[in-house]
Amino acid sequence: MTISSHMLNKVLAGALVATSGLLASSCTMTLDKNNPLRPPQSQHLSEKQFSDMPVPRSFTLVTGPKKAVGHPGSFSFELPEGSMRMGRFLYSGKGSVESITRYYQDQMQNTYNGWSLVSQDVGRGSAELVFDKGRDRSTVDVFRKGSKTFVLIQVAPRNET
Repeated sequence: MTISSHMLNKVLAGALVATSGLLASSCTMTLDKNNPLRPPQSQHLSEKQFSDMPVPRSFTLVTGPKKAVGHPGSFSFELPEGSMRMGRFLYSGKGSVESITRYYQDQMQNTYNGWSLVSQDVGRGSAELVFDKGRDRSTVDVFRKGSKTFVLIQVAPRNET
């Protein structure tokens, strides 16, 4: 299963929001001419993972583009004092979609991580879970591609409208 065009649009919209915020803050940026899918790079843009986003054992972060699943690359951005953060992280590993989905349903809502489940769309072979925490919203997509299971986590400020 590949990432749907709806899901890819959400990913690209998140990258656009990150890019516009960086432009507005006058950061030094460079385009990666070898990879037009990857967002512009900034001295403030990184691949730092957020401590309240659990990752199943044996799953690893996919840092670069993964064309097979339409992923432009993992990134994170955080303003000082945690006033705003956003990120997109793709992980790959072994495990059934069902077991990894249960893992996120449990781990995101535990006391340590503190997220609240807002909605879930669990189907055959894929799942989308949406969580809120304070001003942040996180979408966790779990899906299979070939022999691997992928987890795509996106974190951005909630739309309060």
